[in-house]
Amino acid sequence: MQPGIPALVLAPEGRAAEGQDGLLRDLRKRGVDTVVLSDVAATRALGRWSIPIPADVPEWLRPVVSIVPAQLFALHVTRARGLDPDEPRYISKVTRTT
Repeated sequence: MQPGIPALVLAPEGRAAEGQDGLLRDLRKRGVDTVVLSDVAATRALGRWSIPIPADVPEWLRPVVSIVPAQLFALHVTRARGLDPDEPRYISKVTRTT
């Protein structure tokens, strides 16, 4: 974790969220700002900021309803900082074909 860069925590209800509350409490103690995506109000309350996701979604679909809002959040934060989401720093893709 780096100061000034919040941690994005996906914590939908169910097996995927096991241990997330403890992680969020630990991050808070360390002074890390967090953005929490969850369908559980108590879990969202552990973050500095939160984004609600739909409740009552079957567990096998929760990754989709969690990841799409996370991707949109990342896109808008990138643009708000004046960066190009199609040219991320420190990341490059090389596809080699033979």
